[in-house]
This record gives sequence, structure tokens and C-alpha cells, in this order.
Amino acid sequence: SLKEIAIDIQPGFARQPKDGSESLPQLRTNNISPEGHLDLSLVKNVPVSTREIERYSLRPGDILFNNTNSADLVGKTAFFDNDDGLFLFSNHMTRIRVNEKFADPRYIARYLYWTWKTGGFRRMVTRWVNQAAINKKMLGSVAVPLPPPSEQRRIVEILDQADALRKKRAEADAKATRILPALFYKMFGDPATNPKGWPIKTLRELSIGGPQYGANAKAIDYKTGAPRYVRITDITDDGHLTDADIKTLDLDDWETYRLVEGDLLFARSGATVGKTYLYQPEDGLCAYAGYLIRFKLDTTSIDPWVVFAFTHTPYYHLWVASKRRTAAQPNINGQEYASLRLPQPDRQTQQQFVCLARELRASHGKRKQVASRIQKLFDVLLHRAFTGDLTAQWREAHMKELLEEMEQQVRALGA
Repeated sequence: SLKEIAIDIQPGFARQPKDGSESLPQLRTNNISPEGHLDLSLVKNVPVSTREIERYSLRPGDILFNNTNSADLVGKTAFFDNDDGLFLFSNHMTRIRVNEKFADPRYIARYLYWTWKTGGFRRMVTRWVNQAAINKKMLGSVAVPLPPPSEQRRIVEILDQADALRKKRAEADAKATRILPALFYKMFGDPATNPKGWPIKTLRELSIGGPQYGANAKAIDYKTGAPRYVRITDITDDGHLTDADIKTLDLDDWETYRLVEGDLLFARSGATVGKTYLYQPEDGLCAYAGYLIRFKLDTTSIDPWVVFAFTHTPYYHLWVASKRRTAAQPNINGQEYASLRLPQPDRQTQQQFVCLARELRASHGKRKQVASRIQKLFDVLLHRAFTGDLTAQWREAHMKELLEEMEQQVRALGA
């Protein structure tokens, strides 16, 4: 079991974020990506004492396990390999340190990630309203296959090579998301200075009917033929729908919230307030949730693609930062969104822009297919790694050395 090979299984501590001279970065659930990587793009700082630094600091070689989240996300795991400064971890995370005499921490991290990916932790979690958790005792009871150290390292080596391909694909996709706002600036100019002298209109003036809030309905398991329930968490940062955790809504009279081509949704609350999604018919039958606000754009005045691209510009992001209220959580209401001012280019320039934007949309679909194939390959390698198939031939070729290592491993575990 994990507790037999671990020298420490330590849950983190709860603390409200606050910057200051005595504050340090604290890793939270968002800092482990669904791909099993550390994500340091958004890190909160918290005030800490010397004792807490000693108890909750992270060092290269540690394993971070997400112990509390939604039932689907409990179990996300990443290997901590960052040596750039001091990091701590929250109470929704557990730090695992293994005895490296017989367990490679990178191998253990990959195994825990694979267990999460294949749904192994869903059967273990304790559930309550909107959350689930795995405590220290339950985590320690997880059975871990433990081949000899050299075979563990071989497995890690193969998986690292495949993972490098995943990372390169993700980096290329991230660069591609910058093309749309760059195209906006090239064709329409910087909205902050409006160098081409376009008329400036509010979002309300360019819309029909004003802001419309989404359904206040429960998300339930998706059924074929039902509308997809679009929630804030379904929308990626670059304005596409995810393929994960698709739900429908528990509402018979949902037609009011049906999305049609040209509808633009704005996130009104939460950490990703300001995020937008432009509905496309190829996304299928959809209705939208209450933390989103819909604007039906007047296509005789402006093409929805122009407004959508505008919401991915640095100018728009600065506007969001200036408007978001931070009481319990960041919020921008419908009237504030309606007051958003943006340029109204001439129809010909808009049409030229839309043609290019649609080409970008099509290329995104192709990139998504490639990324999906790479992910499936990685998942197959993970399965083969932890069922013994991946290193079967290598194992046969190194059997003598492996048997010696296994004897040493047994003695170390017994000790």
C-alpha cells in the first residue's frame, strides 16, 4: 500500500490569500492540471509562520495529490519538480514523500494520476453537497504495484517521452489562441486609441433586447437528445466548449435558454469572470446556466465574431479587471456588460475579418483532433505501464538484475 512506501503523507493547511512581506505562494486545486502537470499560472500567496513553513513546504521530488474537489477531480496528481523558490500547499492538497530506496516518486505520481484517470478514486471518495474527499488514511490504503526501481525508472522514461509530445502540442495550441486577438488589432486597431476612427458603441446599442441571465436549474447527467447545459466550467479560456463532464439541465421549460447562432455568453461570476463563448451550430443543442449572461447581437450592426474577438483582447481584459467586484467572489452584472464600449468597423472590414476568424475556428477543430489522438496514445501507454505490458520485453532482457533488485526491495520493505 502507499503508506508502506511513504515516509510522509501530509495534508496542507487552510488560509485566506493575502499578499505581504510574510506571505508565500500556496498551491491549490487549480495548480494541478487535468493532464497531471503543475500549473503555476495562477498562484495565491498566504501569510505563514516559520513553523508552517517547516511543516508544509514543498521540495523537488514531492508528490501533490488533490484530496478535496468535485468527485470527478479528486485524485488529480502531479510530481513537484520546481526548485524556483518556496511553495506551500492548501488543505485540499496532500503532499506525499516516498522512500526512494524502493519507490521512484515520478513513478508513484504517474500511477496515482493513472488511477484518477481510470476512475479508481471515485469509488473511494467520501461525498457531501457539491464536494468529495479522500482523507489521509484512505489515501494510505491505496494499493501500488511496485516493480524493481530500474523498471520503475524505465516506465517513467517512456512516459516522460510521450508526455513531452503532449506538452509540445499544448504549447502550440496556446500560441494559436493568440492569433484571433492579434488579427483584431491588425484589422481594426487598438480599441484603447481607435486609430482608424471607427464609431464607438456600447454593447447594449449593438444588441437586441439587452442582457439575459441563464437558467437557475440543476445540472444532471446528459441524455441523448437533451440540450447540453453550458456552464462557466464548460467554457475554455479561449472560448470553446470542453469535452469533459457534459451535463443537461433539470428543467422541462428550457426553450427560453436555448442558444442560437450568434448568441454571445459572458461569465458574470467567479475566478473566470469575463470569459466569453460564441455559440456555434456545430456545438449542438445547448441551453445556458445562470452564472452566464447572453447578449443577442444585432447582426445588421456588427458581426458576433467581431465582438467575440474583441473580448479576447488585452484591452477587454483590462476593462474586466477594472469592473469586477470582489465581495465574496468577483462579479460583473448584465448592466455593466451592457455599458462595455467597443468599435463598430465598417461592414466590408467586418466581413473580411469574419472569413479569417472562421478559418481559425476550423483549424482549432483539426488541432483538437490531433491533441485527442496524442492523449489517447498517452492513455494507452499509461494502461500498458501499470499492467506490466509496456516493459515486458525490457524485463525479460534484464531479468537477472531485476531479480537482484527485487530481493533488495523486499529486504528494505521488511526493514
